[in-house]
Amino acid sequence: MTNGKPSPRSALAIDAFFGVCVAELRSVRRMARTWLFVVAVLGAGAFTYEAFSVNHAFNGGIAPRFALPGFGLLMLWTLLVGLVFVASDVRARDEVAQIAETLDARPVSNVVGLAGRLFAVALVAWLPLLVLAVGCTSLGCWVT
Repeated sequence: MTNGKPSPRSALAIDAFFGVCVAELRSVRRMARTWLFVVAVLGAGAFTYEAFSVNHAFNGGIAPRFALPGFGLLMLWTLLVGLVFVASDVRARDEVAQIAETLDARPVSNVVGLAGRLFAVALVAWLPLLVLAVGCTSLGCWVT
């Protein structure tokens, strides 16, 4: 920062970071295996929540909203395994899409490019967990 203003170089790095992040989000969103893992995690989370709900109703077990962190962790591990499959071929996807040369020619540093891709892939794992947690806590309070 100079005189209270961000330097043009840091503003360029932030723009490049978000540009790489949006491009990676667009690329990952189009992959079938991303949707396969998201649907599997949301389905397994809903099933687990309902199983806890039935157990609570008939056997007096723990309420499902209190068990949410436990099976949320299980869903997180499932999504992390899925992200390994999604992120394992980042460079190969760029070469197949014939954009590797374009990405290499852009004036984006390696750190900014890697951080943007990492943030995009982490966001892909975080959003289904957010949907699951908000859905279970908000809808589950009225259903169970």
